[in-house]
Amino acid sequence: MGGEEFAIMLAGCDAQQAMAVAEDCRQAIEAMDCSPSGAAFNVTASFGVADSTQCGYNFDKLYGCADEALYQSKHAGRNRVYLYHPSTQQRAQTLVHA
Repeated sequence: MGGEEFAIMLAGCDAQQAMAVAEDCRQAIEAMDCSPSGAAFNVTASFGVADSTQCGYNFDKLYGCADEALYQSKHAGRNRVYLYHPSTQQRAQTLVHA
C-alpha cells in the first residue's frame, strides 16, 4: 500500500480468523532464515487487523481502521498483531510477541 506496507483482504473471515492468519504470517516471517544472504539479521512484521463488523464495508474506512491498528502495533514495539477496537478509539492488544 506504500513503502514497506501491504494489505491482505480476507473475504469471509471474521476478526478472530483474520487475527489467526496475521499471527501465522508474523510467525512465518520471524522464522525466516536470512543466513544465505551472507549477513546476520532477523526479519519481523507488525500487523493491524480490522473487520467490516467494526468498520463497515467502505474500503477506505476499513483500510483506515487496519492502518490505525498497525501503527498501534508499531508504537508498542513492533513484531505484534493488533486488532482495531472502535469503542474507545484505541486498539486492543490481543497478541504480543517480542
